[in-house]
Amino acid sequence: MGLWDALVDLHRRHEALKKRIHNVRIPLSPGMRRVAMLFYFTAPIVGGYYIMQASNSIRDANLSGLEESARGTPEYAAAARQNEELDKVLRRAAGSPPPGRPAGG
Repeated sequence: MGLWDALVDLHRRHEALKKRIHNVRIPLSPGMRRVAMLFYFTAPIVGGYYIMQASNSIRDANLSGLEESARGTPEYAAAARQNEELDKVLRRAAGSPPPGRPAGG
């Protein structure tokens, strides 16, 4: 029996197992059906939230020294100016005074 025959046999047994599992039907009451639907709706959301939190901590660890090393570069200064201008535009659009100015003045 060669490798190919072993793989074909494994595939056949796997297909038979899948058919056996998927042919089993467990009747659910309407209430349990709602619980199952809620679970299948919320599980990816909750799981995705925790995956994003883990990736954020990894990101922070990887980028911890990057901002300090880039602070003196011309690109950093240009980005800081753009951020200040954007802040002014957003404050104007929101109707709040710029920093350092009293409201209504």
